[in-house]
Amino acid sequence: MFEVNVKMKVVAASDPGNNRVCNEDSYVIDVEKNLVVVGDGMGGHNAGRHASQVAVAMFQQCFNDLDADLIKQITQDVYEKKMFPVMRLIACIRLAHRKVYNESLANRDFHGMGTTLTAVAVSNGSALIGHVGDGRVYRFRRGKMEQLTDDHTYVNELIVDKDIMPQDVKKFQDRNVITRALGVDLGVKIDIRSEPLQAGDLLLICTDGLTHALTEAEIDRIVKYNRNNFDHAIKHLIDDANMKDGSDNITVALIHVQQLAHSLSGLPFYKQTIKFQGEAIIAIENKILKRMIKSEPFYQKLRCNFLNLFNKSGKN
Repeated sequence: MFEVNVKMKVVAASDPGNNRVCNEDSYVIDVEKNLVVVGDGMGGHNAGRHASQVAVAMFQQCFNDLDADLIKQITQDVYEKKMFPVMRLIACIRLAHRKVYNESLANRDFHGMGTTLTAVAVSNGSALIGHVGDGRVYRFRRGKMEQLTDDHTYVNELIVDKDIMPQDVKKFQDRNVITRALGVDLGVKIDIRSEPLQAGDLLLICTDGLTHALTEAEIDRIVKYNRNNFDHAIKHLIDDANMKDGSDNITVALIHVQQLAHSLSGLPFYKQTIKFQGEAIIAIENKILKRMIKSEPFYQKLRCNFLNLFNKSGKN
């Protein structure tokens, strides 16, 4: 059960950038579920946009509709009863991945498409983060900015292995090559994190169009400067990213935790990389997807989500 005794403000915007005709980023905000999902698609023609739209819409629908039994089936290889809200995120990402992957095989126009996905759900006094790709989540708390996600990129792996230094990233030719995405391989590895929240926390979710254009110091300065107006903060971030670079789509969302009920104990800190699902889990995913897509109400709601996401995705 997702905790409703949280007062929070959520704002988001997406911009195609200066050089792109098509915006391949998509996002959805579900206020009732305290949920934000952001995707950055890749693929020729309109495949990237389609991939990100499918993934975020499927994630949202699964988040709303999957019951406990289905979640347990999809996550049976990693299931932890005490961390059930986290298991929900894993199940939703796996089904979003399966949907994108299946469509890439079924339609030649979408062959090879994929998308990053970063989801943040506020539940039981904690921020639950599910992450694949190079989108990012930052937390601002008591004047300190901290990155809560790891980039799934070739260059970040080099940094972790200490083959290059962080300050050399901008000079690296292959810095945009990602090592994980939804829809590309048969299975998907997922980073999951649970972070207990405090009143006043601010979470920033973004695609790489922002972080490739602006340094963390610049992002920190802009957010703090616009602390009292989050719509202005997002516009300021996007405008500066376009001014400094603008070569990619830019999507930014901000979650401000204004108040937490005193009774909330919060889920414990939890961080884990979820392994590729095996054949048995994949078979379950396909069975559930087939059943869901045959449902007329589901199909109508999913189509509605596509239209809403298209309208939110900025200039085309």
